[in-house]
Amino acid sequence: VLLYGSESVGKTTMAKMLAEEYGAEWVPEMARTVLSDTPLPSLSQIEQIAALQAQTESRHTHHPPAPLLFVDTDLTTTHTYSTHYLSATPEWVTQLASLHHYHLTLFLCATVPWVADPLRDLHGPMREIMEAKFKANIETGFLHTDKVVYITAEDYCERFAQAKRAVDELLET
Repeated sequence: VLLYGSESVGKTTMAKMLAEEYGAEWVPEMARTVLSDTPLPSLSQIEQIAALQAQTESRHTHHPPAPLLFVDTDLTTTHTYSTHYLSATPEWVTQLASLHHYHLTLFLCATVPWVADPLRDLHGPMREIMEAKFKANIETGFLHTDKVVYITAEDYCERFAQAKRAVDELLET
């Protein structure tokens, strides 16, 4: 299950909560490992983030401890931010992103307040622009997923309930 969307929509919190709810593992966002105090990556940092994300996700999917794995961001996210900040993405990152497939994508819409932290800078009008870029990844098929559920609630508890309903439905199929 991929948690997807622009910055400050609650992906990390949601991934942790869902993993706890279902007794599953979750893959954290690797950008936070590489970018310690600035949201502006270099091309070499983009490559580091992508490599770590791919390795960590692969390790979990090849030896899953549970039937579910929650992924907090993915390689299409890395691609999207690389294109935004650097107007470029290493070709191998783009190719690897196109190979990943998710059974369910929870698109967390930007309906909750933006929260500042050292790795976030895309608030105000930029938040809507970035959300549109993430939606375009889905609409164009760049993000490979069987199903997308848009989490639209403005209340965090209701967002969790929406996500849980989607995961329960996935498990029933």
